[in-house]
Amino acid sequence: MPELIFPKFAVGTWERPVAGVYKFTIDDSYFYIGSSVHLRRRLDQWKGHILSRYGERYSPSVKRLIPNSKRIVFEIIEFADKDIIRDRENYYLKKYIDDPLFINQSPTATDNYGYKIIDDNGNHPKPFIVRKYDSKGNFIKEYRSVKKCAEGECVKIYHVQRVLSGERKRLKGFIYKADKYPQKGNSSIKTVLERKKGRRIHKLNADGELIEIFTRITDAAKSVGTTAQNVRRVLSGIQKTSGGFIFKFA
Repeated sequence: MPELIFPKFAVGTWERPVAGVYKFTIDDSYFYIGSSVHLRRRLDQWKGHILSRYGERYSPSVKRLIPNSKRIVFEIIEFADKDIIRDRENYYLKKYIDDPLFINQSPTATDNYGYKIIDDNGNHPKPFIVRKYDSKGNFIKEYRSVKKCAEGECVKIYHVQRVLSGERKRLKGFIYKADKYPQKGNSSIKTVLERKKGRRIHKLNADGELIEIFTRITDAAKSVGTTAQNVRRVLSGIQKTSGGFIFKFA
């Protein structure tokens, strides 16, 4: 398990929700940049993800590097008002996008989890031009990137990516294509659904006895009258119980 080093702040600054841009560096080499409206909570989440290995939901680069690392250093790059933290994060992402040690998902900040696409050397490809067609193959319009396509069609990024990769045929009845886009089965491309496929959630009482098994976090949360976020916090090791029960991945 890697040694985790977190920043220290004056009392009051760290206790209340403070927004800003953070960075963590793995073994003084590869680094990741992110932002949050509540930095303390976000770093606590990262701690839980790393210690419990629930970080599978994150990009393959992070998932590949963390288990073999010896030291991970977290730092706050900049404090910023919550209304502009995305802009500040974008500034740093664009600043470091050409750095070979930079392991973020994309050169722009986004709230959507999707694919992490890199080549065998860990390099980011150029943005894919996405073309939209009707069910008969007639061209409709073109988007400059996968993100622009998702925004224009009002869907999440990974929904578009699943069509482009061949995992599904259509989205809202339309066909989407992008030249040289990695296809399903390529080890460089993963979805949240693929990474979680086959995992079951065990609901245990305080004595550790198995009570029920679920396939979805939302169902597990409803069974004890709590939220999916609280169940995730238990699964990630941030808190011990939710609704008086323990939740673990099978």
